[in-house]
Amino acid sequence: MALGPARLGLALGPARLGLALGALLAVLAAASGPLGCAKDPAREEALRAERDQASLRSIVDAEARVQKAFDDEGRAEKAHRDDEAAGLIETSVLPALEGALSVARAAAPESAWGRTRRDDMVAALVERRDELPHYVVALRSHDQEAQLASALKQAEIEKRVLRAAQAILDGAGAGAGAGAGAGAAKAP
Repeated sequence: MALGPARLGLALGPARLGLALGALLAVLAAASGPLGCAKDPAREEALRAERDQASLRSIVDAEARVQKAFDDEGRAEKAHRDDEAAGLIETSVLPALEGALSVARAAAPESAWGRTRRDDMVAALVERRDELPHYVVALRSHDQEAQLASALKQAEIEKRVLRAAQAILDGAGAGAGAGAGAGAAKAP
C-alpha cells in the first residue's frame, strides 16, 4: 500500500497544488539566498566597518570631553595662572582622558578598519596621558622654555588624536587619506 498524498489526507486539486508548489518554491528560494549563495567577503567587511564606525563614535565623543577640559585649562594658562592650569590638568583633563581611554579600550570592533582606528586612538590617548605629567611639571616650574617644549609635544600628540578621530568620523570608505587635514586644527 503506497503512502501518496491522497492516502495521507493531502489530496490537492490543481489550484491548491499550484499554490502549494508556489509557496514551497518561495520558501526554498528565500532559504537558498543566504544559505546557498556565496557571501561577498568585501561586502561583509564593509558592513562590519559601518557598524564599527557607529560604535567608535563613542570614543570620539569621549575625546571631545577631554578637549572641553583642555579648553578650561587653556584659559587659565593664557591668563598666566600656570598653577591653576596644572591643577586643572590633574583634576579635569587626566580624569576625562582616562575615561576616553576606558571607552576606547572597551570598544570591540568587528572589522580590520575598526580595529586599526581603535588602536590608533588608544595609542594617541596613551601618549597624551603619559606626556601630561611633564606638562604639569613645566607649568608648575614657571620655566618658559620647558613650557614651550612641552606645549609643542602636546601639539604633536593633539594632531595624532585629531587625525585618528577624523578617520573614525570619515568612515572606512574615505580611503587612505582619511583625516589628513585634521592636523591643521587648533591644538590645546
